[in-house]
Parts: sequence; C-alpha cells; structure tokens
Amino acid sequence: MALIRYSLIRLVLLLAAAAVLYLVGLRGALLWIVAVVVAGLVAFIVLPRFHDKAAVDLAHLLHRPAPPLPGEDEAHEDEAHEDEAHEDSSNAHETHDGAADGKRQPHAS
Repeated sequence: MALIRYSLIRLVLLLAAAAVLYLVGLRGALLWIVAVVVAGLVAFIVLPRFHDKAAVDLAHLLHRPAPPLPGEDEAHEDEAHEDEAHEDSSNAHETHDGAADGKRQPHAS
C-alpha cells in the first residue's frame, strides 16, 4: 500500500510542477523535462519517509515466494519420480557394461 501511496504522491507532484511551469510560460517537451526534474527534487527533499516505506513494501513484494499454482505440487512430484526412474535405469546400464566403477573391460576377440 505504501508503494501505491508514494507513486500517487509523485504523480501529483509531477502534475503540479507541470501546471506551475505551464503558467510560467514553458511549453512542449521542455515543460515535461523541467517538470520531471523539479518533481524529482521536491520528492527527494520532502518525501524521504514515504520513499523508505515504499522501498520496504517493494522489497517485501519482490522477496516473497510466489504461491504454488493449483496442480503444481503434483507436477513437481511427477518430475522427481521421472528423474529417479531415469537415474535408476542409467545406473543399471552402467553396471552391465562395467562403466559404473570407471573401468571398462576389453572385449575378447
């Protein structure tokens, strides 16, 4: 919630700066460039507490693990069983040709 509040305050600051600069006589791209700079400076000076709360809020959002999707747990279990079965079958092939111990037996000719 703090992130949304901070973003809305920054947007209001940008629009207020643009309105004041428009009344002063700036127009076009220069109006918006100066408005962004002015609003950024004002926010930096006036809103550090809101910025800190928004940063904490964002950090919690980014580091929170996503909830599993329905059926996702079953899919991971199926993959784990398939991996185990694949490893078991490869180990069986290695034991039959002597590769499991790292030494291959030469074929008799």
